[in-house]
Amino acid sequence: MNVIDLAIVLIIATGVISGLRSGLIRPLIPEAALLALAGLVYTRPDLVDRHLPAGVSRITFVVLLFVAVFVAASLAAGWVAGAVQSLPVIGFTDRLIGAIGHGLLAFLVAYLMLSALIGFDRVVAPVAKGSTITAAQVAALQANLAGNPAASLLLHRSGVDELAAGAAKQGIPRSTLERFDSMLAWYLDVLRPQLAGSRLAPRVLAIGRWIPILGHDLRLPASSP
Repeated sequence: MNVIDLAIVLIIATGVISGLRSGLIRPLIPEAALLALAGLVYTRPDLVDRHLPAGVSRITFVVLLFVAVFVAASLAAGWVAGAVQSLPVIGFTDRLIGAIGHGLLAFLVAYLMLSALIGFDRVVAPVAKGSTITAAQVAALQANLAGNPAASLLLHRSGVDELAAGAAKQGIPRSTLERFDSMLAWYLDVLRPQLAGSRLAPRVLAIGRWIPILGHDLRLPASSP
C-alpha cells in the first residue's frame, strides 16, 4: 500500500478511536498544544535557531520540544478529563462527540501533513528534474530555501553548500545526492514518488481546500517519467 495513503488512514482511524475511547477533552488539549507548536515552528523558525543548544541538530531539538509539550499537555488533560467524565451522561456525550470531533481534527492533521509535504516539494523541486544536478538547479534550491526558512529544518545547510560548490565545477549525478544530504535524497527517491502516486491525497486536498483560513488549492507533484 502507498505509504502516504497508509499514513492518512492511520491518522484518521487513530483520531476516531482515540476520541471514542478518551472523549473530546483528554486528547484535545495535547493535540491543540501540538498544533499550536507546529504553527509556531513553521511560521517562526528563527525562534528555533535562537534557542537551539550548541551541538544539537535542529530536527532533534524540534522533536524533543514536541515531546516535552505533549507530555505536559497530556498531564493537564488527564486531570481535566477525569473531572468531566466522572459525570455519567456527560461522560457518554463526551466520548461520542470525541469520536466525531477527533475524526475531523485527524482529517485536518492529514491535510496539514500533505500541505507541509507539498510546500517542501516546491522548495526542492529544482533538483528533482533530470539525472544530473546543475549549478543553476542548486541556485534555485538555495533561493527557495531563503524564501522558506522552515524547509531548512529538514535539510543540512552545509550539505546544500557543498552541493552548490560541487555543481559549480561540474554536474553532480542524482545518484550521488545522498553524499551531500541524506534527507533530501530520501525524499526525492522514496517519499516523493509515493506522494505523487497517492490515491487518497487528492481526495483529502479536494475537501481540505474548503477549510476556513487553512485551506488552499494544492496540487501533488507530478509523477517522475
